[in-house]
Formats: sequence, C-alpha cells, structure tokens
Amino acid sequence: LLSAALMGAVFLAVIYMVSVLGYSEVKAAVAVTPLPATGAVLAPLSGRLVDRVPPYATGLIGVAAFATGLLLLAGLPAGAAWGDIAWRAMIVGFGSGFSIPSLATVAMRHGGAQTPVQSSAAINWARQMGFVIGVAVLTAVLTGSLRADLSNAVAGVREQVFADSSIPTMGKAMIGVRLNELERQIDQIASEGRSPDIPSQTEMASRVPVEVAQARWFQQTFIALREALRNAAAGAFDGPFLTASLLALAAAVPVLLLGGRR
Repeated sequence: LLSAALMGAVFLAVIYMVSVLGYSEVKAAVAVTPLPATGAVLAPLSGRLVDRVPPYATGLIGVAAFATGLLLLAGLPAGAAWGDIAWRAMIVGFGSGFSIPSLATVAMRHGGAQTPVQSSAAINWARQMGFVIGVAVLTAVLTGSLRADLSNAVAGVREQVFADSSIPTMGKAMIGVRLNELERQIDQIASEGRSPDIPSQTEMASRVPVEVAQARWFQQTFIALREALRNAAAGAFDGPFLTASLLALAAAVPVLLLGGRR
C-alpha cells in the first residue's frame, strides 16, 4: 500500500509540474528531490529505532506523515511555487523514511520458515507490484478527473459567453467554434494526463479579424478560458492525491497488526 501510494504520487507530482506549472522535466525532477532525500536521511534512524521501540510505533508515525503529506499535495493551487511543492514532498519523505524501512526489517525477521533471501525477494516483489498498481490506479483516477473537470470548465465558459450581452453574435459564434474544438480534444487530453494546449493571445489574435482581436470582450474571454482550463487541470489532481493519501492511511491496519514484534 505504501509503495503504491509513494510511486503513484511521485508520478502524478511530476505530471502536475510539467503539464500544469509548465516545468521542464529536469526542473520537475529537482522539485521532487526533497522527498527521496528526506527519506534517505531518516531511513537509518528508523532502522535503529526498530530495536528500541515497537515497530508499529515508528510505522504509525510514518504512515500518518505519509498520508498527511499526500493530502496536502491535493491542495496545490494552479500557480504553486517550487517551495509549495518542496515542503509537502519533505513530509511525504519523512513518512516513507520512518515507515518503509522499519516495516521491511520486521518482515525480514518474521518471515516464517523462509530464508532471509526469500524474505527479501518477497518484499521486493511486493514493492514492485505496489509501484505498478499505484501508477495504474492513480492514473485512472486522474484521467476521469481531467475529463470531468475540463468538460465542466469549457461548459462554464460557454455559459458565460452566451449570457454576456456585450459580445456580438459573430463573436459568440467564433468562440463557440473554439470551445467545440476543445471539447473534442478533451478525451485525448485526459488520457494523456495533461493540460490542454492553449494558444497564446497573439496566436489567437492572428486567427481573427483585427477589429475582433482588439475588442475588449475577445481579450477578456481568452483570459477567462485560459484561467478556467488551468484551474480545472490543477483541480483534477486533487482526487488522485487524495486517493494516494487513503492508500497510505490504509497501511495503518497491517502496521497495527505488528503489535509488539521487533
């Protein structure tokens, strides 16, 4: 469960930064670095604590931090800065550094009749399966969220445009054509987990007569559409991050079953 939540959340965070915030792949990778870095620093401490305190204690602390960090990622705004992501990632890293090593240690020690090699192989297999399942589940949730949120955003802009008496009939028709194009692209956009490609205002202006491009209603509509789609794309990631948080929280059940084992 923890592996599914961790890998799925990291995957989503990178997609969020590239598609919503406009980060390059390298910048996105640097932005999530606090997560594994924090986990790597805390892992040795967690391993030593297993010999001194019940593993469920460190496990529960880790699970709680893990789930909290993922829940906070669900609240990222469309204009989030690097620092907004970094401190949330550090909380997730704290959780993974406290929970995963201690749980793996207990599993190695209480592998039944299995040898340490067999126990290690079983743990690695479970971790890899968690990675695969986590990415698959959270990607499916993201696809559905993107499809619904982007469709609602386009519908909202359409409603505003056609209710605005200051926009001439010709202008409404032109905007309607563009919105129809966006609606046809939504399924493909959602399946790829990205934000829609919105032309710049200069590009949009080059497609219409000069008097239309200079009209105030044209500029305001373009800004409203761009903002609505960006906010919709950002909001679509809330569901997957919340799902990842619930997966991490569910790991508290097997942690409690450890009891006083060491």
